[in-house]
Amino acid sequence: MNAHDRAFIAVPPPGEEQAEARSIVLAQPATKDVGRELNRESLTAHGIEVPQK
Repeated sequence: MNAHDRAFIAVPPPGEEQAEARSIVLAQPATKDVGRELNRESLTAHGIEVPQK
């Protein structure tokens, strides 16, 4: 990837998207908390080693 490519620059960092999604979910009246969990199956399918819980 080229950090000077406009398409690359236009994509927000993953943490920024997660924070926005968390805010949207927490705004729902019945929601008290939001947790995160890695999709271990998808990551390992793509050859990424994931430590056990």
